[in-house]
Amino acid sequence: MRKLMWFTIGFGAACGYCAYTWTCEGLILPAICFLGIFGAMALAGKSMEKLYMAAAVSLGIALGCLWFQGYHNVLISPVEQLDGKTTDVTLYCTDYGRETDYGMSVEGYLYVEGKPCRARFYINAQVEMEPGDVLTGQFRLRATTSKGEGYSNSLQGKGIFLLGYQRDEAQLVKSEDKPLWAYPAVLRQNLMETLSRYFSGETEAFARALLLGDRTNLEYELSTAFQRSGIMH
Repeated sequence: MRKLMWFTIGFGAACGYCAYTWTCEGLILPAICFLGIFGAMALAGKSMEKLYMAAAVSLGIALGCLWFQGYHNVLISPVEQLDGKTTDVTLYCTDYGRETDYGMSVEGYLYVEGKPCRARFYINAQVEMEPGDVLTGQFRLRATTSKGEGYSNSLQGKGIFLLGYQRDEAQLVKSEDKPLWAYPAVLRQNLMETLSRYFSGETEAFARALLLGDRTNLEYELSTAFQRSGIMH
């Protein structure tokens, strides 16, 4: 158990450093170095048991570096190559559309080099969109990573790495039978509608934030008070 704890400390430290500094490249050499340290410490640990702790930390750091490098190469790098490009895409909606100042926004996923990537798309019309619907059209794409035009820490934290802005006519294909993965979003929407029937104004906004984590309708003063008191989460 102690070895697992020290391994977790090393892995968490490597991931924390890479995430905080957004270091996703050039991690192979440090990983190899720490793997070498792990091997040396593991062998020496046969005579000195405390060295096993250093070996576990070194292995955790090495695997943390490899994980970040692999994540960047497999998922992030292909997304960053789309940054600033205008192209025809297909978005599979995973949530309900939300009104914006210029139309609607919706979250979903699209395939980038055969791998799913979460995204948020904006269209220039008031169209009802639901989980399971398919949106196709020409969009300008912006990556939310540090190298992208749509850089956003908050969106990255939600796993959204692409933004799409409508540039030409878009087509929405409604889903006749909702896929199983869409039902959590459907349930959430039903709960929001139920809260709207029984509450209104600030009370409804607070209930949504408390029960569903939806803070979009919280008034600025109330939101600021929650943040200052440290209970926003």
